[in-house]
Amino acid sequence: MREILIVEDHPIVSMAVEMTLRENFPEFSVLKADTFYNALDIVSQIGLNLIILDIGIPGGGTASMIKNLRLKQRGVPILIFSGLDEKTHAVSYIHAGANGFVSKNASEHEVITAVDTVLSNRKYFSSDLWELVVSGLPTPGVTNPVEMLTKRETEIMDMLIMGKWTKEIALELHVKDTTVSTHKQNIFRKFDVTNIVELVKKKSNFARKY
Repeated sequence: MREILIVEDHPIVSMAVEMTLRENFPEFSVLKADTFYNALDIVSQIGLNLIILDIGIPGGGTASMIKNLRLKQRGVPILIFSGLDEKTHAVSYIHAGANGFVSKNASEHEVITAVDTVLSNRKYFSSDLWELVVSGLPTPGVTNPVEMLTKRETEIMDMLIMGKWTKEIALELHVKDTTVSTHKQNIFRKFDVTNIVELVKKKSNFARKY
């Protein structure tokens, strides 16, 4: 069974995240820990596919949590989920090896996107933090925006580059037009472009570089 661990000490927040996960990622079993010590116990016993980690969890509170969790389970993906200002607190966790950072003030859609991105072995950062990244923040491993896309975003990007319209993509993927439009906006934001021509040029430049 595939497992996701929520490390959160506020019951209402933990319950809301659990409900979101069960509804949108039914193939995963959801575990919960309300202290960092409980989380370490679980990580040492169960192979996890993702840890959703609150910064202010009792027993934690520093970026060293990332290292300590990975000492128990090497390479486990970790998504930071915090109510603290990401522009102030996210960088140290990113440098410590976190796979993403999403605010507790984010919409449900953004939380789902963050989880999906990290489960797809990619990095996730909110639009505000991404602005810092593309503006020159020295964050390891996030230079190429292709690495920031979810599987669905990558799929839609390729179809856009092929010249397909939003309605065509929606019909082919069996989703709503608005869903494709949202993914398209996210792709443009992550590449810092405003149209398909710019997207093609920028993707090509990164492909040559990497």
